[in-house]
Amino acid sequence: MLTVAVYHTDERRQQTAANQILSAMKKLHVAGKVCTVQNVDVFRQDVEQGRFDILCLSTGVPQAENWLQQDRTEIILLDTPVQRLGDYLRYKPAAWLPDSRADAAPALQACFSYLQRRREACLCVQTKTRCVRIPYRQILYLESQRRQVVVHTRRPEDLVAFTATLDAVEQALGPKGFLRCHQSYLVNLEQVEELDKTQRLLKLRGGQVVDISKRYYKPINEAFFREGGDEDVQKCLFPVQNGTKDSAFSGVSL
Repeated sequence: MLTVAVYHTDERRQQTAANQILSAMKKLHVAGKVCTVQNVDVFRQDVEQGRFDILCLSTGVPQAENWLQQDRTEIILLDTPVQRLGDYLRYKPAAWLPDSRADAAPALQACFSYLQRRREACLCVQTKTRCVRIPYRQILYLESQRRQVVVHTRRPEDLVAFTATLDAVEQALGPKGFLRCHQSYLVNLEQVEELDKTQRLLKLRGGQVVDISKRYYKPINEAFFREGGDEDVQKCLFPVQNGTKDSAFSGVSL
């Protein structure tokens, strides 16, 4: 069952947005529920515990960027002015609901597409004591360390190490968005925020910094601009579903 949270500073608009989502769920024959935020502290706990599949969020709420960085949910930007959309693309929202008149069904469909891919795309790690499934999108980078590969995620407490070579892991991952930047590091390009050309560093979304060796600088440089270019923006704005591009933004052209 799908669970959606709607958060807006205007309580009346928050309720109308919830109704938009409910109408879209009925239209798409999706079972689920829509929650509106009444208590921010309770909402924060629910988000941290992964209670919601989708956050329909106004970028005007307090600490909006903190909510946008949640790994466990897909984001629908709510009422964000078109001229400010570019400010939020780095958080990779699934969709945009521009106003109270917009049909929310395409936005939900975009979220479904990303949720399905996220649930299926995991790194499976087996050690002597446990088996762990780590969603690719939560991985910052993998590090070769003393004949082990250490998986660094955005939650330091979830650190996992297993016996393997980084070469073998790189080959097993294949075209999953990971790229070698150093003999000891395999980085998730989706988590890269900045390429420091002067110091040859990659700055990641979690605040971590990873070195780029001379050997890998050229492919990293090319991949960074390929990932952050127009094609990537189109991927965010117009997700591909069933072989065709469906706008998640109710027909608005950017």
